[in-house]
Amino acid sequence: MERFDCRRSVYSLMGSLGIYRLQGSLIEAELESYLCALALVQEELSTLWRDMYIQTASEETVARYERLLSLPFNPKLTLERRRELIIYRLSVAQSDFTHEGMLASLRAAGLHSQLIEHPAEERLEVVFLELLGEFTTLDKLKAMIGKMLPAHLEYELVIGEMTWVDFEEKGWDCDRFDERDFTWEEFDLAGDML
Repeated sequence: MERFDCRRSVYSLMGSLGIYRLQGSLIEAELESYLCALALVQEELSTLWRDMYIQTASEETVARYERLLSLPFNPKLTLERRRELIIYRLSVAQSDFTHEGMLASLRAAGLHSQLIEHPAEERLEVVFLELLGEFTTLDKLKAMIGKMLPAHLEYELVIGEMTWVDFEEKGWDCDRFDERDFTWEEFDLAGDML
């Protein structure tokens, strides 16, 4: 959106009348004082306009949305990624209990996943693919998933496994693992990405 130049517009309109001396006069001083106040209003309106849309919202507005939506704050996430999580969260409706809708709900919870349905058992398997948000514990992740899925269905979170062979392929031994500053729970959540 093109920014409106109040100063240019006012001087153009006043000058076109031909009855005001705008250079070095009291009229110019009066106009400048009005324009200073209007510049502040214009700046606030620009901020309001920018923050009206999540895609362009400021860091402060994004933080407000995160608090409002109970999204955990992660300083490692870019502002763009945080905006994306807010958009996912706001796109979830109560009627979104189709397969696609539940996947969108899980994205809104901060988890990119695959969903395997077991209708006869009234159960879902949520297969972890990527963590979009930041969760400090597996319990917090499970709680967030539980909020987003239909309450009448049980679910199982499948986060995969890492064997000792995988561990050794990364060139890790117990000492090297201990040097890394993370807990076993963090390893459970993102072991293959550490």
